[in-house]
Amino acid sequence: MPIPLIAGFILMIVGMGFNLVVRKELGKNWVPLSKTTPNQELVTDGLYSRVRHPFYLSILILFTGVAVISWNWYGLIFLMAMVGGLIIRIKKEENNLIIKFGDEYREYMEKTGMLIPKIT
Repeated sequence: MPIPLIAGFILMIVGMGFNLVVRKELGKNWVPLSKTTPNQELVTDGLYSRVRHPFYLSILILFTGVAVISWNWYGLIFLMAMVGGLIIRIKKEENNLIIKFGDEYREYMEKTGMLIPKIT
């Protein structure tokens, strides 16, 4: 099964690279937990102008690669559980961001896709 192995490995590398770019764009605003900090600013440019959660998208790309490499039902079940967990985490984080940034974040939500860019 060299094709799933190669494809999965490529997805993992893309996910990891994307993750590093996202962290660089966030700079001092990157927080490892889904909470806000007192000096946190709302980042809406760069990758964040296309999707609200490129960090979580990078994790999904990486773990899609893991699922492709495994090439079995366990990998697919793991990926589905990961998607469900990330959506729960995103909702929690967005509630915190609405509390902190209010209408500014609500407007950002309207014009920007959660994990997939909106086509306008």
